Amino acid sequence: MFGSASMAWWLARFEPLRTSDYELLKQPARGEAELPAMLSEEVLRKHTEGLAAIGTRRGGTPGETVAREWVRERFERAGLHDVHVNPVIYPRWRRRQRSEVTFFTPAPYHPEFIVLNGSTPTPAAGVEHPLIDVGSGSETEYLLRRGRGLAGAVHLITDSQEPRRDLVLRAAGHSAAAVLLANNTRSTGGRQLIENGTATAFPGKLPALAISYETGQYLRQKLKDSRVRALLHINVGYKLGGTANVVGEIPGLSSQFVVLAAHYDSWYSGAADNAAGVACLLELANYWTRSGLRPKRTIRFVSYAAEEEGLIGSLFDVFLRAPLVKARCRGVVTPDVVGAPVGKLTINGFPTMLAELGAQVANDMGYTDATGYETAAPAGPEYADHWPYARIKLPALVISKGPDPYLHTPFDTADRLDYTDLRWTAALTGALTLRLAQR
Repeated sequence: MFGSASMAWWLARFEPLRTSDYELLKQPARGEAELPAMLSEEVLRKHTEGLAAIGTRRGGTPGETVAREWVRERFERAGLHDVHVNPVIYPRWRRRQRSEVTFFTPAPYHPEFIVLNGSTPTPAAGVEHPLIDVGSGSETEYLLRRGRGLAGAVHLITDSQEPRRDLVLRAAGHSAAAVLLANNTRSTGGRQLIENGTATAFPGKLPALAISYETGQYLRQKLKDSRVRALLHINVGYKLGGTANVVGEIPGLSSQFVVLAAHYDSWYSGAADNAAGVACLLELANYWTRSGLRPKRTIRFVSYAAEEEGLIGSLFDVFLRAPLVKARCRGVVTPDVVGAPVGKLTINGFPTMLAELGAQVANDMGYTDATGYETAAPAGPEYADHWPYARIKLPALVISKGPDPYLHTPFDTADRLDYTDLRWTAALTGALTLRLAQR
């Protein structure tokens, strides 16, 4: 028992890098300066288009199986060592039948919506609850509405920049019966923007639905004029399923390793999220194997599965062998949602000083001058495949671009990406990986 307690303390508290180690990371690594010139926009485009063309790659779909084999073959073509797949077994959430939602405003209103991954089902007969407007769903908004019909109501959330997971968990904490999350971007050009995705990882807390910006504003206006009730028939559930992560390596001089990761699954064609991230891995692997790179630490390339379903692949990979990962891994870098032609290049992760260093490296490389986009740190997604590593106090970075209005929609396609930006993003990804691997 003492040994288990000691292991838990070590996993939660011990940080393998000291402040002096992070100071060393400020020094450029051998081979990083030439990366922007040596990586190919044409090849990055080819890889992005190739993976995105497979289409939906969500866990359990035929596209996921095709995508996994596509990545495995290209890891081998790139010359990576010990290319293999690591099986992952997990409770797979599924939409069982068509769900239905009706709002009585007081006239019946049937909007387009998406049931988010991790939602819980309703009884077969459906449930009816009042709808209330909780603004952006922040702690302040809930504090202002405390004791005013929160319990047992459907919570409408609009104009929020917080992660879906945090919003849904907060609504559940205030006894919501369900939650509606409106898109922040107006639908344009006939494109109904409803963001797909995961509400919470298993077990779910309550039904969570995504709606368009226009539906959210319409319901807000109706709530100002009269009471609105929602009738929900949500048909979802879990079933045990399997998938696999794809792994390959550039061997180093020690048993320690650095992870360079990008998930291959997607809700739709998923070009920026995350075919472009996988393209970064493939182009770096091609260049480094051709150049004969032999880093101090092994660079482990991992294309994770089921990231969109709650970081399943990385959670499985890290937490099932946490003592080994903690003892030998010295960091992870993951490009996730990259190449989008809007927003800023953002770097987030653990510790904050590492995210700040990432932004500084981008500026020193000349990223903004070359692409016209600004950088920001610490900013970007909190929940990506770096998260499990950060939870056990390992250096962890996610590089992202946005906010992207087409994230998790059918309109995230390869033809719209900025491949000059993607080349510089791949170069930054490689530079930060080399600093962790060569230090």
